[in-house]
Amino acid sequence: MAEDSIVIENAFLLDANRLKDDTTVMLKYVNGDSPEISIRKYLSTPELRSHPLNHSIPLLDILVDPLDELNVIMVFPLLRPIDSPRFATVGECLEFMKQVLEGLAFLHHHAIAHW
Repeated sequence: MAEDSIVIENAFLLDANRLKDDTTVMLKYVNGDSPEISIRKYLSTPELRSHPLNHSIPLLDILVDPLDELNVIMVFPLLRPIDSPRFATVGECLEFMKQVLEGLAFLHHHAIAHW
């Protein structure tokens, strides 16, 4: 699927191609004082990134908005929609739920899922 065919229904998200390696990425525009930035940085540290229960989307980069230094653009890998492809077996559904619950427990353990 080409990134141009992706319909994004959030005005603060945009797909793009990263220049250094032509990887398709997702850009997210956020206020520079958003707590999401520090949380994403924390979850993307090498120690936590390598943890098997960390199912969070890795933060690839943070860019300062050149037109407004109070805002930033977070760069993530572009992921497929949750239902593409559709689950084919009960086992796939169970594995999905297992990973969701592992991720939630991981966030809770790191005091992120509390707020």
